[in-house]
Amino acid sequence: MPDDTPGTPAPATPSMVAHWAAFLRARVKLTPEISMKGGTALITVGDDAVLSLTFNRRKHRWLLRLVEVSRDDETVSYTRANSARPSRP
Repeated sequence: MPDDTPGTPAPATPSMVAHWAAFLRARVKLTPEISMKGGTALITVGDDAVLSLTFNRRKHRWLLRLVEVSRDDETVSYTRANSARPSRP
């Protein structure tokens, strides 16, 4: 069980989450915020328009579960099922 008391070291960032954070930092020139809770990791980038990537841990692998882009009152979400197959006309 994780210990949230002050002075307790934060859990290590999974390599897949760190990789995506580094990619976003290089592309958008902003430092992403990474937060972790249990088997979920969240990367957030931006102020006006916000890009969020959510990862879940399944067995021993971290998988990208959800991508959200938010601006003002509008939010667009993409899940793995949405991006699994390209849509064709």
